[in-house]
Amino acid sequence: MVNGLTKGNGIKTARVRFGHLIPDAQPVDVYAYLPQYKSLGEVPINTDLKYGSIRPNIPAEYADIPAITLGIKITPAGEKDNPIIEIKRQKFKAGRNYTLLAVGEAKSEGYDEPPVQALPLVDNEGEKGPSYGRNQLPAPDETKVRFVHALPDAGPVKITAGGETNLDGSMSGGETLVEEATFGDSTDYLEVDPEKTITIKEYGEAVATVTGDYRPGTKYTVYLVSQQPEPGGLKPFALASVDAVARADLDVQPSD
Repeated sequence: MVNGLTKGNGIKTARVRFGHLIPDAQPVDVYAYLPQYKSLGEVPINTDLKYGSIRPNIPAEYADIPAITLGIKITPAGEKDNPIIEIKRQKFKAGRNYTLLAVGEAKSEGYDEPPVQALPLVDNEGEKGPSYGRNQLPAPDETKVRFVHALPDAGPVKITAGGETNLDGSMSGGETLVEEATFGDSTDYLEVDPEKTITIKEYGEAVATVTGDYRPGTKYTVYLVSQQPEPGGLKPFALASVDAVARADLDVQPSD
């Protein structure tokens, strides 16, 4: 079976991590299956994944999975037969790094609120030949950041770096990194100054800022998400994952 699925080339691998970014959903489990042989069963590959978590949560680490076409099913934790998202055929290519996100709203309250859906990202897209990102490591003096808009309630956002701090603590001015990003958008990796505060603005108002331990020699993804739902709607919040690092002494707190 494996020989047939891999065209006689044996088992090669892709590297994948999963993120739960559905703000009104309970923890989830992720299953994989062979589309051609679904009757053989489904294998759990990530369990009890809580909102705001990206796993594996070790910096620049991913889980190895066979580089073949798989079915992916995401269910509430412990409810294997109650999928909230199912990708019947997701192709994983050898040597590629993927981040597969669950996004949207489980209980949409209006026509303009996106339902739950999968958002698959390739973290080393365009790398030739595919080498798990090793040929796309940042230079030791570069910090690169990719932005993902994953907040269903938020409109288009603008992302800036630097600027002036106002009396109310907000930021104004600065260099524009992203002119406009809407829900589900993922930018390219952009070189940023780790010393400058990154501000995410919705309709001109700062809704989230990114500061802290953003280091040279490192590639990150910053996700616009929410803090746990509160009365009055979702509260914008930015979290990050480490996608690649050019040095081994990086110390990052786990996401859950």
